[in-house]
This record gives sequence, C-alpha cells and structure tokens, in this order.
Amino acid sequence: SSGINAEYGSELNFPNQVAGAFQLGKATLDTAVGWHDMTHLLNQCVDPNPEFRPSALHITDLLSRADMLCLRGVYDPFNKVPVSLKEYCVIKQSEYETELWVKVRPSQKTDIPSGLAVISLSGLNIVQKSMIPINNVLCSTSYLKNTVFVGCSAGTIAVINAKTYRIEYKAEIKSKSSSQSTFALNILSMICMEELDPSYLVIGLGNGQIHVYSDNDIEKKFTTHQKVITVDKSNPITELAHCKENLLVAAHQVIHVFEVEHFKKIYCFDLNQQGLHQNHITKLCVMNHTVLVALHNASTVYVCKFKKNPSGHISSIETDERKTLNLATMLPALRSSPVDVPGPSFSLHDPALFQDFTSLDIRITSLVKFQRSVLLGLGNGMLLQLDTTTYKIRFMSRRHHSPVRVVVPYQVRGEIDEMLVATFGEDVVDIEGKVVPHSIACTWSIGDETESLSRYLDARRSMVHPHHH
Repeated sequence: SSGINAEYGSELNFPNQVAGAFQLGKATLDTAVGWHDMTHLLNQCVDPNPEFRPSALHITDLLSRADMLCLRGVYDPFNKVPVSLKEYCVIKQSEYETELWVKVRPSQKTDIPSGLAVISLSGLNIVQKSMIPINNVLCSTSYLKNTVFVGCSAGTIAVINAKTYRIEYKAEIKSKSSSQSTFALNILSMICMEELDPSYLVIGLGNGQIHVYSDNDIEKKFTTHQKVITVDKSNPITELAHCKENLLVAAHQVIHVFEVEHFKKIYCFDLNQQGLHQNHITKLCVMNHTVLVALHNASTVYVCKFKKNPSGHISSIETDERKTLNLATMLPALRSSPVDVPGPSFSLHDPALFQDFTSLDIRITSLVKFQRSVLLGLGNGMLLQLDTTTYKIRFMSRRHHSPVRVVVPYQVRGEIDEMLVATFGEDVVDIEGKVVPHSIACTWSIGDETESLSRYLDARRSMVHPHHH
C-alpha cells in the first residue's frame, strides 16, 4: 500500500505514524491522529500470534471499504452512561470549536436527569462541557452565539446564556387560539433569522400558529411580539426554514412561504403524498434553489425546486420527480456487489448494510447539508452522503446500532483545514460489527477530499485491470 501512502500520505500521514508501531508489536497510533479502524487492523497485523493475523485477501477487502478508510474516531462523551439523543442545535463558537446542544435522556434506569447537554467538538475531541437540567425540551435554536432559546411544552421558552450555560429566565407564550388542548401551545419548531436586519426569532406552535419576535421583544422577555399568524387551523407547525427573504413554514404536508418584511404569505406548496397522508413534514433543508423535504417516519427525500421573482421572493415550488430519492429502492440496488476484481476500490460496502430492512428501519432521522452534499442519518444507524449535483450516494456506512438523529459537520485545524462529520447514535460498532463498549459518537472524514481518494483507488484498480471497465 505504499502507493496509497505516497499520494494520499500528506492527508493521512500513515507512514510516519505507523513506522514506530511495529517495534512495539502494537500499532499504538496516537488518538489525536485518529483512524480508528486502521489502528485496529494494524494491531491485528502485528499480533504476536500469527493465527490471529488477517489474510492478505481480508486486508485488501477491508482497505476497499469506504467506512474503514474514513472513520476517524469513536467517542463516549457521556462517560459510560447510556443515553439517547434527540433534538439539537449547533453553535459555531469559533472557527475551530463547534458546540452541540442536544436533548439527552438516559436510555436505562439511572439517577441521571434528562436535560440539555453541551458537547464540544474540536479537533479529534468530543467532550461534554455541561449538562443543563431542563425538562420537556421540544426544539432549540441559537442566537448570535451568546444565547440559546429552548422551546418546551405548554408554551414555555427557556432562555439560556451560551457562555455560562445558565438558564437566564423562562417565559410563557400566551395565545388567543380557541384550542384548549395542552398540546396547542407546545413549541414544536423555532428558527432565528439573525442575518436579517432587524433579526427575528420565529416559533411554530401545536395550534398551527407562528409567533414572530424581534430583538426588542426578546429584551422585553417575550411580553410583546411582532406578529401572531394562524398558518393552519387544524395542523401543528412542525418545521421552519428560511432562505434570504423567505420564511418556509411546514404544517402537515404543506409548505407556506412568507416574506420576512411584513410576514405576508406569498406562496403555498402542497407536497400531497397520498399514500403517506398521515405523515407530516419533519425535515426541511434549503440549498441553492432547492428545498429537500422529508416526512415523519418515511424513507424518501423529495427534491423541490423553487423559482424566485425579481424581488427575491419565492414564486413557485415544484417537485423534481426524477431526483426524488426513494431509499427503499435505492439501497437494495447497491447490494449487487461490484464484479469481483482484485485491487483497491472505494465502493465495497459492508455486507451487513443490506440485511433486509423494513421501511421504518430506513426512515430518515436527520437531514443536514454539508459542502456539496447532503447527509442523511437513518433509523437503522446508517449514514448516507448524497451528492447534490448528481443525487448519487457518495458514501455510506452503518456504524451505529440505533437511529442516527444527530449529524454535525465541523471544521478541524490541520496542515490543510478539514471538515469532519460527527454522528451520534447509541452503540457504535467496529469494523467486524462488534459493539464498542459505551461509545455513542463517530467522526468521519468524508469531506470533498474523499472524492480524490475514491478517484485514486479507481485509477489503481484500472491499473491492476487495464481491460476491465
């Protein structure tokens, strides 16, 4: 593999790190350097007992697996406490430190309270900084790096200082809506439009209303508001997104578009998925002139293109049927293994990826944009990376035993700055599919540089087989 090292070595830096390992009979790669699976494989290769060393064929297979080549580290920021993670928001505290604020609850009986954990992602380190005791968290959003607003049930907003991690105060949202149910005032979604002038916080409620607050209203502790708009009398507001001068509000399967100067409704788009009529929109991801939409417990990403009029407002949205990503048909199609040609590749998938799964197993549990791609976390612990130009799968792995609900891209300082992606889900599994005790987080090196690795391995493969296409 010296060829791989020579060309890709500047990024992976394997040769120097590995050189010292063999004298020790253990490949003790520095954890600060990462490459979790690689270290594991090197340890096996230098096992004093030859029977435990992997065969050359097995090594070639492993070195062709994308997840093997891209997994940087495995972590347990919760110090052996089994937890499940749900709603979260991300604050970029500085160029090289990203904070994840995530709702945590113990997944087994324990004295540890539920709350909001603050986890720092910097370099190859994932550590818990704080735990803020707060109940009934439904959503959260950060504001100008110094405040986090947390939406709770029954109309409670908690305002947390993002530097001290203290709850500064809690406010109660009042609403004149006719609905008396306790669910009506649940704050199900929130978004800060901080690059607007003035900037706004918008919250979406269980009663189908949105409430709009300016900086001034927030200073008055939410006793005043800019606007209260009833978007849908019979469906809750489940997701909010925005794109310059447009606010996108999702209620059931309809996206209502508002302009953000006077908050007048300017367009309405009904996704109208008949077979899934009970499923509401839970994910909206806006990139360029496209909004990606996913429904609750469903395994399809709808690619909706929008047009804007000269004043920058959305004037039409339509689903691009050809680009719709239906994972239930896409994933089994990848199962056919590539023709078995020796030589390195980047396209071998772990066979365990394709055990028969139900549509619920591959439901989309997170949807996040990342460089020129979009990342999907699935209910069965898979991570998929889709190229947003071709809408083909660029990378896939299944290294968690439970839904991947939290996916966080973040920047790392290095010889060349690099973007990593952290995924969180209970129980990380190693390259052989065994659970790594207590670990819940993985970091992945799947930025644009993996494309060069993939192209390089393809080229190597065609050198081994000049006539094989």
